[in-house]
Amino acid sequence: MKMKNLILMPVFFMWAQVNAQTLESSNNTMQYTASSGVTYRIGNIIYPNKGSGRNGSFRFIYWANLVLGEANTSSRIGENNFILKKIKTIDDFGKKKIVFVVNTNDLVGHEYSILIEDAISACEVKPCESTSNNKQKKNISISDELRKLKLLKEEDLITSNEYNSYKGKLMSGAATELVVDEFRKLKSQFDSGEIKKWEYRQYKALLLGF
Repeated sequence: MKMKNLILMPVFFMWAQVNAQTLESSNNTMQYTASSGVTYRIGNIIYPNKGSGRNGSFRFIYWANLVLGEANTSSRIGENNFILKKIKTIDDFGKKKIVFVVNTNDLVGHEYSILIEDAISACEVKPCESTSNNKQKKNISISDELRKLKLLKEEDLITSNEYNSYKGKLMSGAATELVVDEFRKLKSQFDSGEIKKWEYRQYKALLLGF
C-alpha cells in the first residue's frame, strides 16, 4: 500500500505541474472589464470579501498558480488586500476563464491566483453583483444621482475632476448608482490611517465606476 502511494504521488504532482504550466503559458493582457462592470488594470487593488466555502474558506482564490478544482483557501487571506500583477486566460476543459495573478499587499507579498468571474459570482471579491443584476441593470434617477453627487462634493468626499467625470458618465447613461455612505466610510478609513492615499484613490474610483 505504501509503495502504491509513493508511485501515485509523483503522478499527481506531474499533473498539477502541467496545469500550472497552462496558466503560465497563456497570454497576458493589461486590463479586463468584469461582469460587475469594474475595469481592472495592472497595479489595481483587489479587495477580498468573504469566502463562500466551508468555514469561510475561499473557493476561487488559489495559492500561487495552481488553479485546480475549488481552492479551499483559508479565510485569513480576507484580512489582506491584493495588488493585481498579471491578467491571464486559461483553458478550463474547453472553456476560457480569466485569472488574476495577485500578490498580498504587505511586506511578504505572497502570490495567489483568482478566478475572477467565479469570485465575483460567489461574492468573494468586492464589489460583486448577482447574475440577475448583471443581466438587468437598475434604472437610476439622474436627479437623485446629481443630488448625491453635489452632496459628495460639498462634503469634500470627491474632487472637482471626479465630480465632472461622473457627471459626464451620468449624462451619457454610463454611470453607476452612488452610495454616499460608502464614500463616508472610505474617507473615515483614510483619515484614520487604515488605508493609504493611493488605495483611497483607487477604491474611490471603483465606487464612482471609473
